[in-house]
Amino acid sequence: MDPAIRQGLKGPECGKEVHIEDDIWIGGSVIVLAGVRIGKGSTVGAGSVVTKKVRPTLQDVPPFHFVAGNPARAIRRIETSMNPEEKQ
Repeated sequence: MDPAIRQGLKGPECGKEVHIEDDIWIGGSVIVLAGVRIGKGSTVGAGSVVTKKVRPTLQDVPPFHFVAGNPARAIRRIETSMNPEEKQ
């Protein structure tokens, strides 16, 4: 058998960039699909699959949000205030 036939036809391959902004936490075994933009200060839960448009914003994962699931969805906004005295 001809090796080209055995391995199948090869078509054009293309991909899109993944944009990960500053101060991101990404859990283990996360899958980020091509063309996704993760906003600054966000957290992606372990085992999540990040696809396009978790919420309708400029980024697929908005800045300062926690996302998780398959497909990933916004769970909550992360508060940007880091002063522990305000929380008491």
